[in-house]
Amino acid sequence: MVAICRSICSSLSSSAAPNEAVPFDAGDLPGYAGDLFDLLDERPHVRRLTSGPPSSDLSPSRPRVEAYRAKIAALEAAQAAGEVRADIPAAELLAMVLALVTRWDTASWSLKALHVQAGREAGKVR
Repeated sequence: MVAICRSICSSLSSSAAPNEAVPFDAGDLPGYAGDLFDLLDERPHVRRLTSGPPSSDLSPSRPRVEAYRAKIAALEAAQAAGEVRADIPAAELLAMVLALVTRWDTASWSLKALHVQAGREAGKVR
C-alpha cells in the first residue's frame, strides 16, 4: 500500500500537480484560491489524494519543494511591495490559502446542509 501511495504522490509531485497547474499570482491570492478550488472540484479524486494526512513514510519531493519555494518568494516580493499583508510570514500565508482550498470536503455535514438549503448544489461551493 505504501508503494502505491508513493507512486501516486510521486506522479502528483510533477509539474502537473494541481497547485502547479493553476497560474500563481501572489497579488491575487483569492483568484488563485478560487481557480485552484475549481480545478480540484473538477478532479475530486486528486483533491482527496492531495489533502489527506501525509504518510510518515513519505518524504518531501524536490519538485514540489521548489514549486512552493517559488510561490513563497513571489509572496515575499508582493508583501515587500505592499500588495499583500506582511504580518503573516509568506510560507504560513500560502499554507492557509491551500488549507482553505482543500478543506471543503472536511466541512461538517450540518454546514454543507445549510449550503444546499441556500440553493446551491451539494458539491458546488462557488
